[in-house]
Amino acid sequence: MLALAAHFLLPLAGVSLLASSAVLITDGVIGVAAFLVWLAFLMVSKCYETSDSDQESHGRWNDPVANLCQRDGFTIDGCIGGGAWGNVYKVKDSKGKEMILKTIGRNPDGDRGYQDYRRHFTLLANERGEAMGLSLPGHKNLARTYGVVTFDGTTYRIRDRMEEPESEETVIGVLQEYVPGKDLLKILGANPRGLPPEKVVCLGWGITQGLVAMHDAGFLHRDLKPENILVSDLGTVKIVDYGLVRKLGRRERAFSQAYTEWYRPAEVDWYQSHFGGYNAKADSWTLGCVLFEMAYGVPIFQKRDPLLEYYHRGSVTLDKLIPPGRQISHSCKFMDLLRGLLHPNPVKRMSTQEALDHPFFKLIRLQRVG
Repeated sequence: MLALAAHFLLPLAGVSLLASSAVLITDGVIGVAAFLVWLAFLMVSKCYETSDSDQESHGRWNDPVANLCQRDGFTIDGCIGGGAWGNVYKVKDSKGKEMILKTIGRNPDGDRGYQDYRRHFTLLANERGEAMGLSLPGHKNLARTYGVVTFDGTTYRIRDRMEEPESEETVIGVLQEYVPGKDLLKILGANPRGLPPEKVVCLGWGITQGLVAMHDAGFLHRDLKPENILVSDLGTVKIVDYGLVRKLGRRERAFSQAYTEWYRPAEVDWYQSHFGGYNAKADSWTLGCVLFEMAYGVPIFQKRDPLLEYYHRGSVTLDKLIPPGRQISHSCKFMDLLRGLLHPNPVKRMSTQEALDHPFFKLIRLQRVG
């Protein structure tokens, strides 16, 4: 209604101003001013119209990916999130199993349409991106991918196994495990001084186990960060978001840009040519960053942080990066683990398996064995 009123009444008001000004015009200046006012009214009305249209589109889940799933027997319970890359819906299959549908990118039937998808997925399509979730090992700390929705410009498909895509086929939606709970970023937001030591051990153990499972199967996550880690209502850790996952051979190295800036290791960015690419040790760095943030409540490095360069040069030591008054009870073992994971040189950096075997996790290992 707001958009409808703005669309008709505001332009009429502008026209009235223009007509009134015509009576008073003695030169062209007032007429030009009135005309500009009228154009401003038109622009405002268009903003209202667009805003209401966006809300309507978001609320009615009328994108083609969601409609496709409805046609294939899925029931959409509602939209539970969204962002620049698409929306997230809670859905049920024909047997009542709950999962999430993550739509990727903009509506391919829209004005900008399919070309937006092609631009967004030039990199991801080459490396398979979200579709790689179908090939990941089944593990309790990795969110399971049940299927991917593809589009080739004319036809939509739901694929439940990894196979060679058609020539023009790109992934535009993902069906994944539904995990009732919160992401780690929200949990840290409620604990600005960091999590209790026992929580750091427990969650850190789950995150590390998930990464080890990926690395053992030959996959790099390449975007580990608090918002990509879910903690279920039962306390189980689930690593999610496989958009940058890359399959890598044992002796192979990756060279493409990846990782969120705050969690990006040096060999991916600054010294890429010096180190000759990167491997699974890059995920070790991000694990160290996440563990630090869990323990102390703040990211170890932030965007364009000069301390990062000093740290790589050895001018700043790890203990100097800890906020004052936030040492934790098992700080000696914990700091030793962080030093291993956050070593600037990936050759000397600890692997995720070595992290899992570290004394910091000794107690929880004994509990699991016992």
